[in-house]
Amino acid sequence: MKRFRYIIGVVVLSVLLIVLRLSYFGQIIGWDEGVFAYIAQHWDANSLPYRDLIDIKLPGIFLFYKLCFFLFGTTYRAVLIGGSIFAVAGLWAYLALLWQLGMRRSAWWAGLCYVLMVCSPLIQGQRVQPELVMLFPTCLGLWFFLRYQKENREYLLWAAAVSISTAYFIKQFAAVLFLLVWYITWRQSNADRSARIRHTVGVCLSVLTGFYIAVSGFFISNQSFSYFWYWTHVRLIFYIGRVLEIQPLMTTISITLVLLAISGFIVSRLRSSLRQAVAPDEFILVWFCLTLVIISADFHFFSYYCIFLVPSLSLLLVHYAVRLVKSRISAGMRRLFVIMASLFSFSLWVLLTSSSFSSSNATGLFASYYRDEALVAEAAAYMNARTTPEDHVWSFINSAWLGWLSNRSTCTRFLMGAEHFASTFGAGQNEQEYVDEFTSCQPRYFLTKNTQDSLISEQLDQLITRRYQREVTMGYYDIFIRRD
Repeated sequence: MKRFRYIIGVVVLSVLLIVLRLSYFGQIIGWDEGVFAYIAQHWDANSLPYRDLIDIKLPGIFLFYKLCFFLFGTTYRAVLIGGSIFAVAGLWAYLALLWQLGMRRSAWWAGLCYVLMVCSPLIQGQRVQPELVMLFPTCLGLWFFLRYQKENREYLLWAAAVSISTAYFIKQFAAVLFLLVWYITWRQSNADRSARIRHTVGVCLSVLTGFYIAVSGFFISNQSFSYFWYWTHVRLIFYIGRVLEIQPLMTTISITLVLLAISGFIVSRLRSSLRQAVAPDEFILVWFCLTLVIISADFHFFSYYCIFLVPSLSLLLVHYAVRLVKSRISAGMRRLFVIMASLFSFSLWVLLTSSSFSSSNATGLFASYYRDEALVAEAAAYMNARTTPEDHVWSFINSAWLGWLSNRSTCTRFLMGAEHFASTFGAGQNEQEYVDEFTSCQPRYFLTKNTQDSLISEQLDQLITRRYQREVTMGYYDIFIRRD
């Protein structure tokens, strides 16, 4: 009977997640998703990531998009289908993880929180971000590891390491999962604790190294390893440093708060006695704190970063809410509290959804965000109708996004726009390369915001004045055409 109820609960939550995500299928592809889709679409023997299509993310997310295109066709709908499948798989792995922790009463409410947060309109632009895709290997890897702790079967540890390494190659945020696994191993008090730590660390590093060897081997065989290493590691560090320079106050505050929280937590745990197995409370807190640290380390605080925080945050909220309710009120009042809280939460979610999900009638919380998508899509359709497949388009906002929407090539390695490029990477050699690429390409059309006083350099402004003229204005966007 319990098994049947469990299956019914999983099915209900899965159907709810799918139904809620159906609203995304009527939307326009977003900023980052346009970059991932464009790279995946153009990745072939003659056009490789990092050498010809520059981004600072590891190739896992591009491979996910290529897989979606292979299975369901080269459309944005294919990506949404793949994202929904991974979201449901992540839910299943998450529930299995909670049951492995022995938190069966909290599992259903945590699962409901997971569903609502993963589909929440409050998480701007989160439809198929790397953070969503990596939830499945994240939860699966932790489930494998907790089973390994209990059953001591070697293959479970290797499976955990493979899953976490997969999440890492989708986005580097998953590096904290290795720290979580090593922390759990360190907290054991049995006689061979040191040996188990060395073994766990060795297996994790071996699998991660194997992933790096496989990926590096691919790029070495295509004579592009230096580009891969430079943009995903060297330039990534510069990217974080550049953000530190731009937002020093926010950075200082976030680092101080996070370090104080983590330091207090670690000190309190070091003073406590070691135990044979890590208690659920400790596992939840360490998972949440480590995840909070890593998403704060980027210092951008984009709302979709919170997706990676969803599993530990949902569990944290529900676990302690259940404990509080159980200790303070009677059973009858507890049921009423749960029912009312559920109805209130779902009503609030529906209210937000009804005013925020429609990109064609954007009047909700993110009206400007969806309106921006609609304007770029309109500009892309305009360019598509007035160009041939051999023509090139360019955007000083996001060339890859425009290229995907218009089904035209962008003829540039630097897929992000000039404003984003300059604020992210700063001045220097790569900035000049950006200017040189536009100068040599001279696309048929380009798109820019009419609120910008200047583009990336005076040299580029002079070229545009000499070779281009404004053809049409759409909202706060201008479309320029080359003078032939």
